[in-house]
Amino acid sequence: MLPFFAVLSYFFNHYFLSAILFIITLLWGHARVKHLQRTKLLAEFKIPANIWAAFKQRHPNISSSSYPCIEEGFKDYLAIHMQHRNSYAMPSYSVDALFHLLILLILIMVQIQVQTHHVIVAAAVAVISTLLQLIFKT
Repeated sequence: MLPFFAVLSYFFNHYFLSAILFIITLLWGHARVKHLQRTKLLAEFKIPANIWAAFKQRHPNISSSSYPCIEEGFKDYLAIHMQHRNSYAMPSYSVDALFHLLILLILIMVQIQVQTHHVIVAAAVAVISTLLQLIFKT
């Protein structure tokens, strides 16, 4: 029977680097899969009609035909933030307005302690919680 230190020395000399590389590869693969899942969820995400109704009420000058472009710009902004974790300027006034509307709805939710019959605010809560999970979940 080999002494413990001889077995340990044999392991470190022959298998340690392989074990470390295997663990790093597993961790990288897990992070990559999680990132791809978040990216897929973001691509499939649609802003609810209730949010667009509140947006139209606050910004009647913005045409409803531009909503898909605004949504794509918002999702692109979030995707860039998820990828690089830096501060970036909003791509347009409309995207910034949508983002501020979502922030405002969160503040309203906090102030009035939302219940389920507040449809617009409840939709905003669902949107924001999904987006925050996509962006900040590691």
